[in-house]
Amino acid sequence: VPAVTQSMPADMASLDPSDSILFWSDERRSAAFRAMEDSFPGLEVAPAADPRVLPRASEMLPGTVQREIRAYMDETVEFAKAHGYVQTLFGRRIHTPEIAAKGPRAGFAKRAAINAPIQGTAADVIRRAMVRMPAALADSPARMLLQVHDELLFEVPEDGADALIDTARGVMENAADPAVQLSVSLSVDAGRGANWAEAH
Repeated sequence: VPAVTQSMPADMASLDPSDSILFWSDERRSAAFRAMEDSFPGLEVAPAADPRVLPRASEMLPGTVQREIRAYMDETVEFAKAHGYVQTLFGRRIHTPEIAAKGPRAGFAKRAAINAPIQGTAADVIRRAMVRMPAALADSPARMLLQVHDELLFEVPEDGADALIDTARGVMENAADPAVQLSVSLSVDAGRGANWAEAH
């Protein structure tokens, strides 16, 4: 009788433009968090907090956090215009040949330049996690089956699911090390089920 297998997706908390916090200076990030704490007494938010707090914070504090996001966006577009590329946190260049475009293409080119360092960094992180995963699973019955964006899908006998979650989470959350010391910790969500849909 074959072992029951579990489909195990492990998903990095998605990075989006509000996660530009990863690209902020320590001073800029600290000021934004101080403003949140000052505006909401009793709220304890540390600079290493879950980056998913920022979309909620940006809704509550449009002045402070939105200014920082806008500054990141403007600085990124100016860098792209000056150099013809943007970079991920790992230093990988993403060329922006249409950044000086006029007309309808101009808006798309700017949005692509703003998004590229964030999504590119997410791609770099998941790639590093995938490269390290086979060694981490060498003594495990688990198999990595598929990568979709920032999600890895595994197959494992049911009695190995908890160990797989711990291993995959450790590899994925630390995938940036030692090349880049992220100022905001990555978090990994994991689910389980008989198939991919059920695991979500």
